[in-house]
Amino acid sequence: MVRRGESLPAVLGLFFLSGFTALLYQVVWLKYLVLVFGNTVYATSTLLSVFMGGLALGSFLFGRIADKVRNPLRLYALLEGLIGLFALFSPFLFKGAVSLYIPIYRLFNGSGVIFGLSRFLLCALILLPPTILMGGTLPLLSRHLVRRGSHLGFRVGVLYGVNTLGAVVGVFLTAFLLILLFGLLRTVILGAVLNLLIFLFAFHLSRGELPPAPPEGKSPVSSASPSPAISPLLSLVVFFSGAVSLSYEVFWTRLLVLHLGSSVYAYALMLGIFLIGLSLGSLIAGRISDRAKHLPLILSFLEFLLAYYLIIQIKQFSHLSSLLGDLGEFFGAPSYGKQMLISALGVGQILIIPTVLIGMVFPIVVKLGTRKWRKVGSSVGILYAWDTLGCILGSLAAGFILIPMMGVDRGMLISASVNLFLGFLLLLVFGRKKFISFLISAGIIIIFFLSYFLFIKPNETVISAGIFSSERGKTLLSFTEDAYATVSVERVEDVRGKWLSLSVNGINVAGTSPDLVSIQKMQGHLPLLLTRSPKRILHIGFGSGGTAYSVSTHDVSRIDIAEISPGVVGAANTYFKGVNHGVLADKRVHLTYIDGRNLVLATKEKYDVILSDSIHPRYAGNGSLYTRDYYLLCRAKLKEHGVISQWLPLYSLREEDFKMILRSFVSVFPHTTVWYINNTINPFTIVIGRMDEGKIDFNLLNRAFSERKVKEDLARIGIVNPYQILDFFIMGEKEVKDYVRDAPYHTDDKPLVEYLASRVINRNLSWYLNFKSIVEHRHSIIPHLTGLPEEIKERENILAKIRRYEEATTYNLKGQLYFLKGDYRQAMAEWEKVRTINPEDLNPIEYFYLGIIRKR
Repeated sequence: MVRRGESLPAVLGLFFLSGFTALLYQVVWLKYLVLVFGNTVYATSTLLSVFMGGLALGSFLFGRIADKVRNPLRLYALLEGLIGLFALFSPFLFKGAVSLYIPIYRLFNGSGVIFGLSRFLLCALILLPPTILMGGTLPLLSRHLVRRGSHLGFRVGVLYGVNTLGAVVGVFLTAFLLILLFGLLRTVILGAVLNLLIFLFAFHLSRGELPPAPPEGKSPVSSASPSPAISPLLSLVVFFSGAVSLSYEVFWTRLLVLHLGSSVYAYALMLGIFLIGLSLGSLIAGRISDRAKHLPLILSFLEFLLAYYLIIQIKQFSHLSSLLGDLGEFFGAPSYGKQMLISALGVGQILIIPTVLIGMVFPIVVKLGTRKWRKVGSSVGILYAWDTLGCILGSLAAGFILIPMMGVDRGMLISASVNLFLGFLLLLVFGRKKFISFLISAGIIIIFFLSYFLFIKPNETVISAGIFSSERGKTLLSFTEDAYATVSVERVEDVRGKWLSLSVNGINVAGTSPDLVSIQKMQGHLPLLLTRSPKRILHIGFGSGGTAYSVSTHDVSRIDIAEISPGVVGAANTYFKGVNHGVLADKRVHLTYIDGRNLVLATKEKYDVILSDSIHPRYAGNGSLYTRDYYLLCRAKLKEHGVISQWLPLYSLREEDFKMILRSFVSVFPHTTVWYINNTINPFTIVIGRMDEGKIDFNLLNRAFSERKVKEDLARIGIVNPYQILDFFIMGEKEVKDYVRDAPYHTDDKPLVEYLASRVINRNLSWYLNFKSIVEHRHSIIPHLTGLPEEIKERENILAKIRRYEEATTYNLKGQLYFLKGDYRQAMAEWEKVRTINPEDLNPIEYFYLGIIRKR
């Protein structure tokens, strides 16, 4: 009797969808869990380790079952149905995890081994059930489809390849389309519906009686099949192959971020191409493994080839920036689609060959390790479990040991050395003449290391990244590769003069240019000047330490700083002492290496002022620091008269994105004001939210200039009186609400900005359009003032001076708009009007604007 489930195309179609949903869940669930556990590398590694550990456990457990059940396809259908049901309830589980995580965090103060173990167990409680079920699908379908030894390699290879191809589509569709259209919750529901459909179709296919089992027969490569004594060797090979493959993925991700930027699309592109290579490799191996007569030697050759390709790969990385530039010129005017195509071509030519080689390993090992097709379920289950455990080890070792201790280049050399060792071991064990095999292996290894040290320069892949190119007026002073990021300090020479830049993964986060110094200082001063007697401050994002120092000039009792990267703090202490004045030595300052949002979520402390000074929301992982949900968390941690300050850029955001964030902010903090530090041309705003009534106390500002340290620090950026601070005002709470009236909310469920802003190509155009938009909505600060003198003449004198500053600023801002358009003659004309109306108001900007124009 013919069994319905024997239709290979139908089963492969189901397993394609299974791979699709698995990666859909991985992307979305990790986003959910990062909101709970934080976006640190330690938290993310914990999540990935649990996810992959569940796959390994499921593969092992169901592999043992697969060879014993009468109908493995029906059990597969049941697993898919259970995965779908779990997915439907998963958003509620993640929400419930918060109530468990917060007391654990507070009990152990968010650090220590026991805290890390507790976080791991909580993560396991959520992720292990579905990932164990996912891990069981491959051995079950392998046992279902493999009916004789002669097609074992082909069917396992095709299964693995098609499932991985489904994962590719899952990555691309989820990152590029589904989250953007539906948000996290509806994307999960879509995945659950697909799982339930897989259950229904697989269950339908599984009906009917099993056909009689064919005789065992002999595989064409049965002579190469290992004896039971050699089985541990294959486990060792697949374990370390998995470790090396994931270590390479970690290294490649770190390097490609420097070339492509840290957007959600760049990571999805890299992961998608990685999976495409694995899929192609698996399909190729499936084709050859049933026919080739010397599989162990082929496996040995693959390991040696992977090692040698490292040398080519490093050279490819060193020329990637110029290749991307050449492709950009070839395709002409830039666009989002062209940018993705150029990135795909650049990444693909580096990754496709090594990932194909990696993808060929598993099917070949399965063919070698399965002596009887009737045991294919347990063989696949055990070997896939070892492979996945190796992946966990490789990921952790690369991220936490090799990169921080040796850097990316030396870390990849260690991984390549593992490939060489595996090739040597396989050739020695399976080679017919041991002595000759030893000599060949030794020669291959010696030639590899000679080639590496002759042709590869130290840190070649990192230093060659376009962001460090001296052609762009940058000189690399230092770079540090910690577990979180590549942190660099560059000396930059441009129209603003010579200055230092502090960058994380190539993204500027602080510096000593006039515009950066001004915004860093005012980010610290402005919220403190607008509140009465602030004592306890939370500062998210240390940067160069300039903001923290400005806060320390005020009479505060404690400054808590949340910084995610130790490398940033190290660079700030070494190169930016002139900006931060050694503020970390201040006894009031308490630094914690933690994700800022996670601290806000879990801490029991309440603050007078929260400074949210994070990286641009377009970069992967940072959008969650600009959502309405994040602002609600901040509001819960502010005292009754508290103030929150949000750094909000104008560049690389659409006007809709800028308004989306601002509307989310004002919906939580109705007493919101927007400020632009106009004493330099800069693409930044500061948004202030207050818990109490939003009037601005002039008397409070005026008194601040009697504080010696505050006055001296403000004078460093040319601010010598309170009128200049009032001059930075753009919009009050009523004007802000009118400005953002039609914008949607930016939420954790629909983190649109992280996706939409990554599509902005023209940084300067977006800066100009957003700046023009807020200038057009600028209002006078006078209706928002309180604390003016009661004596009429004195009050009128103050108001007249404020109006004179505001009039001068009107021309100042017009000049800046002309400057951004490149009309320098008209910009000069507007700034000359400033000189005529209010000479005082030009002084802080003259060194910047006029100096730049003279150079041009």
